[in-house]
Amino acid sequence: MSRSTWARRQRWKNDAIHFAARHAIELGLALPRAWLPAVGAAVGRVALALLSDARRRTIENLSIVHPELDRGHRVALARDIFRTLGENLTDTLALLDPTESPDRTLGITSDSIATLELALGEGRGVVYATCHLGPWERMAALLAERGFPTVSAGLRDRNAPISRRKRVV
Repeated sequence: MSRSTWARRQRWKNDAIHFAARHAIELGLALPRAWLPAVGAAVGRVALALLSDARRRTIENLSIVHPELDRGHRVALARDIFRTLGENLTDTLALLDPTESPDRTLGITSDSIATLELALGEGRGVVYATCHLGPWERMAALLAERGFPTVSAGLRDRNAPISRRKRVV
């Protein structure tokens, strides 16, 4: 759907989100890097407080995954999840700074590098499978920075209009 076909209220909402995101990125890039984990944790706490549907779904899903936990423990775990997501958000934001190195907060051991080099040296490839848990974007950037060829694959966007759905590789 193009911007011109949105209802006025939807246009205002999307414009407000765009404005807020653009200025949040600018602010994040202007902050000292040492502040980003604390700022990210604060963003996660604010999101937990304001996004009641997401908070409720998170706690409901935790009750399915961890039925042995009582509600208080599930709420505490949800709080940790939102805090970590906020930290990962600001950590990923740092990738937009061209002077920032992906290994600032994410490392790779010398044994892992040796294993990758051995596999690639033998003409074999390496499949690194992950999902949206943790700083997965930074791992790809870290591997690329270390000289390893990377390719990302994903599934089509289920939220896109049918005519725009494609396989992304």
